[in-house]
Amino acid sequence: MITIGNLIMYSAHIERIQSWTSESLEQGTRDFCKTINVPIRDLAMGVRVVLTGKSKGLGLYDIMNIFGKENTINRLNDGIAMILDRFLEKLQ
Repeated sequence: MITIGNLIMYSAHIERIQSWTSESLEQGTRDFCKTINVPIRDLAMGVRVVLTGKSKGLGLYDIMNIFGKENTINRLNDGIAMILDRFLEKLQ
């Protein structure tokens, strides 16, 4: 299961990737998932939904490559902020 904390850590992780290619994004994601012991398919699904609003489509790394580094990180962080806002609204 993916958590908001996983998404926050992933955003910070991919920000450090220097070579923004589908291949380097895939390897970076695999390394990240191994470190936090989360199945790659779980993280990929969560990230894809946050980035595109859809659970299916192009490969995640291709999507991230097309969006570019800055746009991908901004979309991911905006999605995280929206999730947190909705969670906090439910607590009130």
